[in-house]
Amino acid sequence: MVGLVFVTEYLVAITTAFYGRGTAPASKTWNVYAGSATIRYKSRLVARGFTQIPGEDFFFSYSPTLSLNSFRIMLAIASILKLKLHGIDILTAFLTGKMDCKVYMEIPKGWKPKTPEEIRLYNSGLPLALLVNKSIYGLTQASAIFSLTLLEHLNAIGFVQLYSDPCLDFVMKRIGDKFEFRDEGELKKTLGIRVGSDNEGNYWISQEDYLTRLAQKYDITPTKRAKTPMITGSKLDEYEEHEKVDQKAYRSIIGAAMYAAVATRPDICYTLSRLASYSQDPRTIHYIAAVRLLQYLVNTKDKRITFKAASKPELKAYVDASWKTCKKTGKSYSGYFISLSNAPVVWKSNKQKVVAMSSGEAEYIALSDICRELVYVTQLLQEFKMKIPKPVPVYCDSQAAISIAAKPGFTQKGKNIRIEYHNVRDNYQTKQICINKIPGEDNPADILTKALPGPSNKKHCDFLFPISYREKLTIMLQGTRKRKITTKALPYKLPRLVGPTSAQTPYESPTSI
Repeated sequence: MVGLVFVTEYLVAITTAFYGRGTAPASKTWNVYAGSATIRYKSRLVARGFTQIPGEDFFFSYSPTLSLNSFRIMLAIASILKLKLHGIDILTAFLTGKMDCKVYMEIPKGWKPKTPEEIRLYNSGLPLALLVNKSIYGLTQASAIFSLTLLEHLNAIGFVQLYSDPCLDFVMKRIGDKFEFRDEGELKKTLGIRVGSDNEGNYWISQEDYLTRLAQKYDITPTKRAKTPMITGSKLDEYEEHEKVDQKAYRSIIGAAMYAAVATRPDICYTLSRLASYSQDPRTIHYIAAVRLLQYLVNTKDKRITFKAASKPELKAYVDASWKTCKKTGKSYSGYFISLSNAPVVWKSNKQKVVAMSSGEAEYIALSDICRELVYVTQLLQEFKMKIPKPVPVYCDSQAAISIAAKPGFTQKGKNIRIEYHNVRDNYQTKQICINKIPGEDNPADILTKALPGPSNKKHCDFLFPISYREKLTIMLQGTRKRKITTKALPYKLPRLVGPTSAQTPYESPTSI
């Protein structure tokens, strides 16, 4: 079946007076979709928005997108309230909004006049242009116009937009009154993330399909050696004697792993943060560490975050810092994650902006980061009408940092701490948070601040990615069967080295990792 569709119903011919300041000619692209039974061809008229002039052809282009943090919080709320999630696809979404200003296009080939006025102008011999009455694909402001059109209709039918995240709404009814959409049923996949649920109201998310594609792209096979994201004690800062590698190939690996880190895999955030800092000048030591990270992801691609059904929301936060991790700058690393009903919904691992003078100060700076994030999370949950008990428990393994937060006024240990980090003390004194001491070996945020040995890494991963009793039983049964794991001599082809080569290059091959 072949279908050829022009969106001329959204366009009106005008005279040549405005032709000179119109946009460049619209391009036409062919997209082929292969379904289970038929192949459908369609043509789409696209405006070349990159030729538009700001202030003349458009005035705004911003449209909000849902953050992954909000997406995970939404799943946690759905599990708590035992709600079902459905996915819908609004058809030709960008063609539904009215233009906010006059935009002109050259007439594309194949267009024919229909109305008497169009025929009269077409036969006059004058050069003609098209006036865009409704939004069209390719315009700079197309997504912004659709966002405003959707918001206007949602408000009219009873939706309430949240201030904490403008992409989250409460639906009441009649979304199909204005928009034609396809109901895709219960939510199974979105943004490359697989979403699963059961009859008990539990939800889980994973990126097993995404990681499988990465393994095929980079020719990575499972190996028993890569049991952790990074080797403990890796000296990534001492790279001067190592040869340079292809920057594009290195960045490709980092970018591929980045989406897994921000979506479903907090266990690789620290390793990825360290490796990403060398993207400007990657060496062989960094490249091999990146390959090991991919091997670890492939080995553990079945890990998933589980949002368990609960009677009420339970908000907790875990925070940690490693002092002077960066040997070049002396800066420390912060790591934290926030759990809602024992499922991690927000996490981060990053290098601190200032040099901490002590480990206690580094932990205090990390506490400042978690306090800022808790403001966003609690506000979002309050807008969802969720009652969160105060104070929110924050678990930290530094008694020095807890003492700085608990003691008001001037202290000898905290006199050099910058004022902006004292939001910790304010949140503590107003009972927004309570800081609890936790042993360092039991702090799951430890995985976000340093490279851990295998047993410690597994311990914290079991906390982040818990599995059910049925899954444990399945794993035990599978473990009784002998399975042969195939490996290759080189799980990934090393890129062309840049610079002088040497037979005594001081780096390990991936097989020795």
